[in-house]
Amino acid sequence: MKILVVDDHQPTLALLSAIIKKGGYEPVAVKQGSEALQIIREQDIGVVFTDLVMPGMDGLTLLREAKAVDQDLPVIMMTGQGSVETAVEAMRRGAEDYLSKPIKRGEVLVQIERALEKQKLLQENRELKVELADRYTFETIIGNSKKMEEVYKLIAKVAAVDSTVLIGGENGTGKDLVAKAIHYNSKRKDKPFVKIDCTALPEGLLESELFGYKKGAFTGANRDKPGRVENADGGTLFLDEISDLDLPLQAKVLRLIQEHRFERLGENQVREVDIRIVASTNRNLEIEMAEGRFRRDLFYRLNVVPIVLPSLREREGDVLLITKALLERTCQRYGRRLEGITKEAIEVLERYPWPGNVRELENLIERIVVLTDGDTVNVTLESLPENILAAEEGFLGHAVAQGLSLDELQREYIKAVLARTSGHKAEAANILGINRKTLLEKRKRYNLD
Repeated sequence: MKILVVDDHQPTLALLSAIIKKGGYEPVAVKQGSEALQIIREQDIGVVFTDLVMPGMDGLTLLREAKAVDQDLPVIMMTGQGSVETAVEAMRRGAEDYLSKPIKRGEVLVQIERALEKQKLLQENRELKVELADRYTFETIIGNSKKMEEVYKLIAKVAAVDSTVLIGGENGTGKDLVAKAIHYNSKRKDKPFVKIDCTALPEGLLESELFGYKKGAFTGANRDKPGRVENADGGTLFLDEISDLDLPLQAKVLRLIQEHRFERLGENQVREVDIRIVASTNRNLEIEMAEGRFRRDLFYRLNVVPIVLPSLREREGDVLLITKALLERTCQRYGRRLEGITKEAIEVLERYPWPGNVRELENLIERIVVLTDGDTVNVTLESLPENILAAEEGFLGHAVAQGLSLDELQREYIKAVLARTSGHKAEAANILGINRKTLLEKRKRYNLD
């Protein structure tokens, strides 16, 4: 790694060159700023040490010109003045740090290591952003069914603007993937994408996690802590399963959307933030509003651009595409070679109703690959689990084959509907065509709690 040293004082150049060389780096020493700038333009330089006061091009001018060539190039100022004002001015203009003369060997090597480590992190961060942007482009969401084509068009349109988006769909349909596709194809792609799972935390902790808190706001709050809202400043805040928020917290989210303002827990200071909000839900918010569990004004603020993801069973032809893509990806991850998948196995997978959607298919493929003996994966009927094969007969056919009574059939159907709606009673009752009270009675009768 080349380290450039610029100083019109020859003894200083010799001292720094010796320190740098002993530290395992390659010193490049020059006396003039103009000469240093030419080297920066032509060679790969890791760090620049430059004197502040030099004839011709001084250190601050060299700093400005070097940053114009490479904004991320670390430039460390050296000064014999030792003034705080000079150091502050250099740092304000983009200097990495400064050293006071006389130069100490240990300080030089520490500055180099620190600057190079920062450079490494910056590069890794850039590469990660490129990888994420590539991974979450809407073209890479697998599927070419008509319903998914409509989803792709919506993602492309909404990514280009800054509107609030509400993503609906059953569990496992890929709502988080769509949220990331929107972010990483938007003008905010270089800013944070911050997700908060509204189902994962108790109500008390959810508010502090979302908005942050002031020291002393509650027992255990021994320091000020920013929340996810502040962490997402400039980027996208993804509220996953927003229907799980309680009504008081819904009111605070509504204010955040309307005003882009909020307060930390236990604090009176109003803070402003620049964020885009994307939310998701697996529930029917019309039912939630009718039963008083979700605010209508919040719904209308969120539902500016609705995107409803189809279930896997509605995506004709996509099961084969997704299965092949998942097999290739999973085999690569576990170092296996994919031989193929039989026609019979594909036919069974395409007829299966996939109550867990793409997530269930993904888990199945991983299980098949992991449990395969040897280094070669060939998916056959024998590779598929019993629940997939049993479903071949269909729900009613399976019930007849098992000899279920009418009462047992009713129990299994209610159980399946509750599973599909993730235990949400109002939505399940709506599908079953009964009222909520009747559903509660049947759950108790069939011991489905």
